[in-house]
Amino acid sequence: MSDVAVNRYIRLTFTSTAFATGATPYSWTFDMPARYYTREEGEIGGNSTIVLTAHAFFDGTNEVFDTTVVNTLTEAMLGDNGS
Repeated sequence: MSDVAVNRYIRLTFTSTAFATGATPYSWTFDMPARYYTREEGEIGGNSTIVLTAHAFFDGTNEVFDTTVVNTLTEAMLGDNGS
């Protein structure tokens, strides 16, 4: 690992080919701050890959970890998990 970290934000976005309602697909977006320590480039099955070794950290804002989910479940169906 490198002794010098690089502060960045990571966004993971997952989008389904199935639609929750109308033209809105099921989806999940997750944002978080992270310090990258290593970067490795490679290939799997003819596709380029990048592996980042990172550690999450508190950046002093109220958007440290932000997530948005699009689904068709009601709050009652989610129970405590929806809070």
